[in-house]
Amino acid sequence: MTVTHISALLAATALSLSMAHAQPMPKPAASEATTETATEAEASTEATAEAKTEADAAETIAAVTGKGEQKEPLTLSPGAATVGVKAGEHRFNLTFEPTAVEGMGLVRSKFLNEGIFQSVLDSLADNIALPRDVAVTFKDCGFDNAYWDPDESTVNMCWELISLYNRGYEEVSGEESAYLRGADQDTVLTGTTAFILMHELGHGLVSLFQLPVTGREEDVVDQFATLAMLSADEPEDTFENRDGRLVLLGAYFFQQLASQPGDLTREIFADEHALGQQRYYDVMCLVLGSDQDAYMPILAPGLFMVAREADENPDNFDDERVTDWLTKTDALNILPYERAVRCGDEYAKYSASWDYLLENFMIPQDDQAEQADQQAAEPQGAENEQASEPAPETQDEEAVQPN
Repeated sequence: MTVTHISALLAATALSLSMAHAQPMPKPAASEATTETATEAEASTEATAEAKTEADAAETIAAVTGKGEQKEPLTLSPGAATVGVKAGEHRFNLTFEPTAVEGMGLVRSKFLNEGIFQSVLDSLADNIALPRDVAVTFKDCGFDNAYWDPDESTVNMCWELISLYNRGYEEVSGEESAYLRGADQDTVLTGTTAFILMHELGHGLVSLFQLPVTGREEDVVDQFATLAMLSADEPEDTFENRDGRLVLLGAYFFQQLASQPGDLTREIFADEHALGQQRYYDVMCLVLGSDQDAYMPILAPGLFMVAREADENPDNFDDERVTDWLTKTDALNILPYERAVRCGDEYAKYSASWDYLLENFMIPQDDQAEQADQQAAEPQGAENEQASEPAPETQDEEAVQPN
């Protein structure tokens, strides 16, 4: 079996998300769209939003009245029928629909011209055996969101959400400026969009392949997005040219939109997502754990300073003094040192977990791939010749067919 690791998942492409700022956003044309097109788009958006509201209301009513569909327990096993016949057979079909959202016509042109997201999707599709083609659509939704639709098996990226965070980075100050330095609007836009796209694709993978999830799914797909983007990092890259830096930009989006302590309600605590502040630090920890030499001076400079001093002058440090210094320098850290010292282990654990899921749930197992190759190589008359012969004992045929 060909082993696919999360660390190499996207590295085969010229991802270069961190270089997106080198390609400026196109200048506006005389008009982004005709009045007729804009009007049609607005009408379509309103209809979509209304339909979604009605569907959500119907689902809620069905749930509270006990008339919702009873879900059967899933049976999870590596190489189940949810996996396709071979890696790369099915694709992610990317579409950028015209938009009536202010300013997003230029963003749409930028995404179309650069082709970055198509490269990312192609690389992912090449390395897994999707059971079917999956549509990935940037569109006007009538609300700011991005979501995986399990009924349609589609990823939906709303221009309204992209507009929201595109405006939000116009002015950044505070500790985050350490990793935002030199990041112009185009770079931040591309990085944040890439992270959110990978997050939603993570939901899609969990759904399509029936991946085992024993914790909060939102956390799991944050991990997938982080690990997939970190796979494009190269050891010789400077911090400014690393995709891990763009992961931090995506994480900052959670921090930026997070509710303040005084605004927290039980609905927020009960939400399927962790608090924005928690997601921010969880993602940051994975980035740090992926390459501590590269990221510790930025994310945990106090810890970096103490570690360097203790390494260079071991005779001057005992456990008590190290702890004292770590406490005194913790205010310099973006990620508190008590979490930062565990990030290497966290990265190793989650990376290995996604390796296992890739190898056992998202690519055909050896016997499945061999059987598929044999079937493809058989002459047309082979079925008739073998019809009278007893069938050999093999794995259930359904297990090798795509859904």
